[in-house]
Amino acid sequence: MKILLQIIKYSFFLLFITSCDKEENIPADTSLSVRLIASSYEIKSGDSLTVSIEVENADSLFALSFELNFDSSLFSVSTASVGNLFSDPFPAALPIFFSDGRVSVGYGEWGSIQSTVSGTACYMIFTALSTGSGTLYISSIEMRKKNGFEIDGLDNLMIDSIEIQVIE
Repeated sequence: MKILLQIIKYSFFLLFITSCDKEENIPADTSLSVRLIASSYEIKSGDSLTVSIEVENADSLFALSFELNFDSSLFSVSTASVGNLFSDPFPAALPIFFSDGRVSVGYGEWGSIQSTVSGTACYMIFTALSTGSGTLYISSIEMRKKNGFEIDGLDNLMIDSIEIQVIE
């Protein structure tokens, strides 16, 4: 009986120690990122597609500009509208739609500058013109603080392209 009590006592002690073991807190990723997100990665010819440009962990962002590139024989773009990235946005310039498959966009912040901001920079609506596979990608990205300096992390920024399949 004594041995059984000791086994129970040590088992309880071992259970207590293992239950007190804390999980390691893994810090959240705070690096700057920009992503293209499509409403669908496969659409039918003639259908519309919404693409959003998502920004995470932008340091003291005051203004953002970029070009979104696409195959103009496969897609046309009809709309570019501001998202929720800026609390009080102003269009630095109205979106410029080029016939060669580029949309030039620029937005900024009228309101107070947040130390770190994340959200949707803008949305664009595309229409599929023909069948095939097309790549959308961002080029010429600029992200500035109010003092004109680049935001932290811009030098190391990698933005993946997205592939859209247009079927009949």
